[in-house]
Amino acid sequence: MKWLEGAAQLPVVNEVFTPTPDELARARDLLARYEAAADGTGVCLGGDGPLVDEPVVRSARRLLAD
Repeated sequence: MKWLEGAAQLPVVNEVFTPTPDELARARDLLARYEAAADGTGVCLGGDGPLVDEPVVRSARRLLAD
């Protein structure tokens, strides 16, 4: 759990914890690749080459759900 000392900290906290447009785009791309590779293996390659598995996909889904 995160705590704030006062309302003045809120803008900084929002800036630090809000995903950037680039992070959101990467998460969308990753999910699209994962769903396109629905061959039953549960893995796919990310846009920059590394293997993507279910924990990475769950993280991307959480990022986009917020």
